[in-house]
Amino acid sequence: MKTVKNDNSRRYRREWENENEFKAWLSEAPEKFKQPGHAYCKWCNKTLRPHKSTLSKHGGTEDHIQRGSAIISKAQRTLASCGVVRGTNENKINDIKLVLYAAVHGTINSIDHLGELLIKCGKGSLLEKTKLHRTKLEKLTKFAAPSFEKTIVLIYF
Repeated sequence: MKTVKNDNSRRYRREWENENEFKAWLSEAPEKFKQPGHAYCKWCNKTLRPHKSTLSKHGGTEDHIQRGSAIISKAQRTLASCGVVRGTNENKINDIKLVLYAAVHGTINSIDHLGELLIKCGKGSLLEKTKLHRTKLEKLTKFAAPSFEKTIVLIYF
């Protein structure tokens, strides 16, 4: 007859990592958890007792399955599902012109109000679809404006 070992004497077995049931999420608990010989779920960030039955039960829990499906799918949400709509080239050109204007004339702080004013005054035109606020202006100024440096110099000087 087999004797069951005491809980304290059981240790994590590396061969469990090669089993299909545990392959994707199981590893030995890192030292930071101060539980040597325990198992660790990478998806749930939990330490588990080093019992195969405990690992199987954890693998079947609803939380674990949800976290696993989110990690495994790796499907990136589309911009449209986040509420971001791609603009037309005319809208992009208008945004770039406003960025250049703000960079040359130093109106970065007032661009939020200017954008709202253009939307109200430009009903029925391309200006109605302008979406330029300070954060977008700062990003465009930082990353896109250096490529427009020659254009700015030619136009204004």
